[in-house]
Amino acid sequence: MILRRLSTAIREQNWFAVVIEFVIVVAGVLFAFQISESASRQSERAYARDTLVRLERELHEIERVRAYTRTFLERNVDGIATARPIIMGYAEADDLTPGQCFALSRSHVIDRPADEAPTLTEVIQSGIAASIENDEIRLAMMRFAGKQDAVREWVRLKSTELDNLAELYPELIWYELVEDADDDDGWDVRAACDLEAMKASRGFQTYLMENYSTLRDTSSFVHDFFDVAIRDLHTAIDAELGIVHEPEEPTP
Repeated sequence: MILRRLSTAIREQNWFAVVIEFVIVVAGVLFAFQISESASRQSERAYARDTLVRLERELHEIERVRAYTRTFLERNVDGIATARPIIMGYAEADDLTPGQCFALSRSHVIDRPADEAPTLTEVIQSGIAASIENDEIRLAMMRFAGKQDAVREWVRLKSTELDNLAELYPELIWYELVEDADDDDGWDVRAACDLEAMKASRGFQTYLMENYSTLRDTSSFVHDFFDVAIRDLHTAIDAELGIVHEPEEPTP
């Protein structure tokens, strides 16, 4: 209709009408564009919010799993820390406890704790972060990603530096089978240690000290350092979404 009137006005050389019709056409196009752009922004914001909801759930699960796995690492670190002065001759004990012996047998193990957040990877790779208006969240995301890469590389490198003491010194640490009705095959594995032989072996003590140092650094860097990034991002998202978490029972 508008184009027909515009064509008629041009044929009749009614320039005033031409200007009016042209203004109407341009205004209509601009209005339609604004509506489309507004709808697009609303859609992007809605998708960004949905993304934050999914990311919050992932972070909650990551924190739960990391808290669980951290107890095992700290238990091993504590076991080695208390066994070390006994083995080095600075403290007296008739024998090592089962927990201390087990910690020594596992002193070469670094399990990379949970850190995978698929939604965050999606946000970074797809450019969704631009639709997240909260600067604190965007900054926390970048810190998370940066620390994640650093921690993964650290674990990869340090894992190759640890030594399996049971393999290097099988006469000092070995494994035994013990009956266990709760186990699938009725048997469980237990580490056994020869304390006197450990006291007499400087080589064993050297490897043990190196493993202990790496495990202690793991607790500090892989957990403490990265846990801050997880907590900061989770806190920022919770504030944006208005989420309040109930206190959870501590990990046994």
